[in-house]
Amino acid sequence: MNIISITIPEELKRELKEYKINYNNEVRKYLELLVKKEKIKEKLNDINNNRSKMKAKYGIFDDSYKLIRNDRDR
Repeated sequence: MNIISITIPEELKRELKEYKINYNNEVRKYLELLVKKEKIKEKLNDINNNRSKMKAKYGIFDDSYKLIRNDRDR
């Protein structure tokens, strides 16, 4: 495992200790959540890029529910 060190105000450190907050775990969970969010953003960007490419290649590219609705209405 790697070590990350941060500097925090002395009062914050005291309050963390006073409230018995396990800041190591909290920071680790927060960083994991941050990475998950970034991965999701990356995937959404990939999806949007693929949609743009398909629209450029095939023309109109509606959401699937719109296509289904159009087929049912015919």
